[in-house]
Amino acid sequence: MIIDHIDNYKKYNLGKAWETAFEYLKKFDINSEPKRYDIKGNDIYLLLVSYNSKPEEEAKLESHLKYIDIQIGLEGREIIKWYNSNKLKPDTSYNKENDIIFYENPKIVFNSTILHSGIFAVFFPQDAHLPGIMVENKPEPVKKAVFKIKLDLIEV
Repeated sequence: MIIDHIDNYKKYNLGKAWETAFEYLKKFDINSEPKRYDIKGNDIYLLLVSYNSKPEEEAKLESHLKYIDIQIGLEGREIIKWYNSNKLKPDTSYNKENDIIFYENPKIVFNSTILHSGIFAVFFPQDAHLPGIMVENKPEPVKKAVFKIKLDLIEV
């Protein structure tokens, strides 16, 4: 799990795929249509998403096994909570096609951050995350870039 400002992304030497994602973001028009943008096919791609934040009980706890998520706030604010996925009980079986598994909310104390413009959070396979939670109990429009990078392209 990494949380930082996008100005500091070079401090994390995670390889060429990491650099490719952030260089792509520098040229990307955030007013583009929310959809998938292929950068290097299924190896590196961007999901531009837009939604309204919601109450925590409506959020879904998830993780990914083949990709890391780099979630970058573009507009609005959302709380993202996270916890070690190895200590959670799956709520669904792993969906290989979408690289996602959901978990039961264990009603424990999570770590959390507020994702907003310029802040990025990186979730590795062990980082189950609960995104999209409203700040100050008020829903608001959120736009973010979610880069998906195949795990074997990340150099640690």
